[in-house]
Amino acid sequence: DITMLGLMKGDYEVGLYSSAVKMSNLVSQVVASLVWVVMPRMSLYFAEENYKKINEMLKKTFNLLITIGLPCAVGCICLSKEIVLIIAGNQYIDAAPILVILIIGFVFSLVGGSFLGNMVLLPSKREGDYMLICSIATVVNLIMNYFMIPVYGVNAAAGTTAFSSFLIMVLLIIFKDKRIKIDYIGKCMYAPTIGCILIVVLCVAIKFIVGGVVLQTALCFFGSVVAYLIVQVVLKNEMVSEMTSLLAKKLRRK
Repeated sequence: DITMLGLMKGDYEVGLYSSAVKMSNLVSQVVASLVWVVMPRMSLYFAEENYKKINEMLKKTFNLLITIGLPCAVGCICLSKEIVLIIAGNQYIDAAPILVILIIGFVFSLVGGSFLGNMVLLPSKREGDYMLICSIATVVNLIMNYFMIPVYGVNAAAGTTAFSSFLIMVLLIIFKDKRIKIDYIGKCMYAPTIGCILIVVLCVAIKFIVGGVVLQTALCFFGSVVAYLIVQVVLKNEMVSEMTSLLAKKLRRK
């Protein structure tokens, strides 16, 4: 994207896109790194062809990714302008819509690359299939960039990246092993989705009432964290309930 933007547009567009990418990577890399913790255990289960354990581990991992990743994405979208202003300054304010588009792509990659790709295909030694799917998405990205960047500029570069993440997700779902169950996706997303709706309402209200970029951002962040956690506890999110139970046991031991 950056190379093609530089060739077809100019340094300003490259600067905007590079800034937005760095900001989105702060979220995506932290969330995606959660997957690598359980990768060795998944490889063992695949080697043993223990699909009961595989599906149990995948459910927990997906719940973790969505519970943490979805509110991060929604928060970044709600505070895109504020994040750009605080991190990059007013001269990069045009990077805010680019950041939103890239974060939408990050949501697709949670289910696609991070979950089905890194948690299913790589441990099951289907690296070749994963590489083929990513290569198809890359070719599509290049073709779309070639036709769309001259017309729509930097927003097109971000849009084609988001679409590539969506395409990878769709292809991974289509070609996944039939023994891999993902019928729990809707259930796992229920509590995080309700929590994210509350985050949106809270951020809109705070930005309407409170002035000042830094104060708005701080109140939105801390308020959203507290509100989101309360919703997860009330709606009995399995991952949050399990973590709360483990924490309670450790405190009782002390």
